[in-house]
Amino acid sequence: MDMSAQADVAAASAVHRELGPEYTDAVSEGLVERIGSEIDKRVDARLALQDRSAPASRLSWQHLTMSLGSIGLGACASAAVLYSGASVGSSSVSGSVVSDGAIHNSIGAGQILLVALIWAVIAVINLGYARRR
Repeated sequence: MDMSAQADVAAASAVHRELGPEYTDAVSEGLVERIGSEIDKRVDARLALQDRSAPASRLSWQHLTMSLGSIGLGACASAAVLYSGASVGSSSVSGSVVSDGAIHNSIGAGQILLVALIWAVIAVINLGYARRR
């Protein structure tokens, strides 16, 4: 209890002794109001501190859009890079002819590196966005 609250209690006690039992209710109500306002001030101060120190725990629409959008773009970009050299139907694979109507693709090291680069860029952008928030 701070000094002003202690002084309020002491003053209310002194007023109660001087005025007598007829004014007990009025003195008590005044004291309760002062103590209640002091409690409200303390609660407000703690809530203000908590609001500033606590990170946002809810996932906002911006976060959700950024997350799902980047995953979707990354998947599309990866598919475009990996299947850019695909052929349908008859194709020559290592000198032999394959004619089964399936999609054939030989994935090279350059394509794998490009896909890794795409996902690394997406990760850096998402981490930067998350740190900014």
